[in-house]
Amino acid sequence: MPDDNEKPIPAIFGTIHHRSPQRPNGYTPEDISWMNVIANKHIPELYQELLAAHRAAFPGDSRRDG
Repeated sequence: MPDDNEKPIPAIFGTIHHRSPQRPNGYTPEDISWMNVIANKHIPELYQELLAAHRAAFPGDSRRDG
């Protein structure tokens, strides 16, 4: 269990199999952004910031957490 003085470590997904003609089943930029949102749910301030940025960048993305 983390010490009370330790800050939670943010998670980030960056260079995982982007979708392309060579990788048609890869992840889209929306997918990677969403993974960053969900992976950082344990840091409420960062989560809210990433969620707002995701919704601004991908307004048509209908995924919802929880």
